[in-house]
Amino acid sequence: MTLVEYLMILFVIFLSTVDMWSGAPFCFQQTLLPCFLVSLALGDLEDGIIIAGYLTIAFMGIMQIGAAVPPDMISGSIVASVLAIEFNLPPEVSVAIGIPCSIVASYPVMAAQNFDTRIVRIVERRIKNRNLKGISLLNTIGLLPWALAR
Repeated sequence: MTLVEYLMILFVIFLSTVDMWSGAPFCFQQTLLPCFLVSLALGDLEDGIIIAGYLTIAFMGIMQIGAAVPPDMISGSIVASVLAIEFNLPPEVSVAIGIPCSIVASYPVMAAQNFDTRIVRIVERRIKNRNLKGISLLNTIGLLPWALAR
């Protein structure tokens, strides 16, 4: 993998993270667009779209209910696409790669939620004491674990 391909894949990861919090979804929360962009970066569109199809069927029905953290489809699909395309694996193998990777990738999301719970408690105490200094900074600090979770 060249440096340009690596940077393009990092940009896809960045876009999928921004899409989650931007309020204007561009369909990065599904497997098709990240797989398509990764395969475009790696130069194998056909396998990328087939991989996206397999992963879409595998992840069908996964959703967040309440505070439950489902497997991270985006991270799983990006990792599965990169590994399947780079090592010339059959597209069916991407499911065997994508599902475990998506489950492992959900743990940093849980850690980010746990961290944000502590930040919210600090902000609530400051509001209760009418000490509003630094609340916007705490809000920004609360976003850092989400950026690192991908």
